[in-house]
Amino acid sequence: MTKVDNLRTEIIEKILCISNKDYLSVINQIVNNKEYNDNLAKLTKEQKLILDLSGEDISNNRVIAHEDLMKSKQAWLKGK
Repeated sequence: MTKVDNLRTEIIEKILCISNKDYLSVINQIVNNKEYNDNLAKLTKEQKLILDLSGEDISNNRVIAHEDLMKSKQAWLKGK
């Protein structure tokens, strides 16, 4: 996991423990902040299509384990 992923997970875990409505409301305002949202990555049509196709692959179990992929890659490289 990257540092960003770890930080995101840590924040989510902390938010799940908060029961104070006012505190959660302030957090919600921060997350909905326009400046924050303007800095989010914008995906192209092609990127969205690739993500949709990837989701279909996962749903239809058309996947391969990373370890198996690396073995296949090494075998292919040796064959060249």
